[in-house]
Amino acid sequence: MLMIGKPLTAEQRLAKATIAIMGKAHVLSAVMMEGDREVDEDAPTAYTNGRDERYGRKFVDDLSDSELRFLVMHEVYHKLYKHMTTWLDLYKEDARLANQACDYVINLKLVEEFGTMSMDDVTPFIRMPKSGLLDHKFSGMNAKQVYDLLKEDQESGGGGGGNTITGTAGKGGGGYSLYSAGSPWLGTPFGAGGATSSSTIGTSANNNT
Repeated sequence: MLMIGKPLTAEQRLAKATIAIMGKAHVLSAVMMEGDREVDEDAPTAYTNGRDERYGRKFVDDLSDSELRFLVMHEVYHKLYKHMTTWLDLYKEDARLANQACDYVINLKLVEEFGTMSMDDVTPFIRMPKSGLLDHKFSGMNAKQVYDLLKEDQESGGGGGGNTITGTAGKGGGGYSLYSAGSPWLGTPFGAGGATSSSTIGTSANNNT
């Protein structure tokens, strides 16, 4: 039972964010009911294996409610877009750039479609954390198109897309993340084989975003 005057735990805040998102972003409701959504004591940020989601306790604690909703939606869009399978070849070629490309696409999606919504006419529904990847020049592009531009920039000495928002997919696993640059894409963080995704904010298998 929630005690008045006590701050919510990371678990309670995740549950609260989930309910709020399902009430505002109905397109995500079915995907949000798939897999587990849990707090991970060791994760520096957040990650998904395409089914389950893990959120670092300290990372969650440091986010505002609007930023947490953004993070959860980011992870859910990785699942909706099936990034672990749709862009598998890109991850095999360069996991860091592939992760960044998917994150750029997802973050733009969130900002453009949900960025003007509010919870109570005052509080933003979502707000991207300051470390998030966002560049409107990628608007309308899919992850492969963004990846090619990042790769071209990297090869010309530009260094690619910079830092991502979330952390390495945890516990012996890699992935692509909303919040972590340079993590390996292949791993078994939940005891099952397959790729994982640490959050940056992503694309769709159906429309190849």
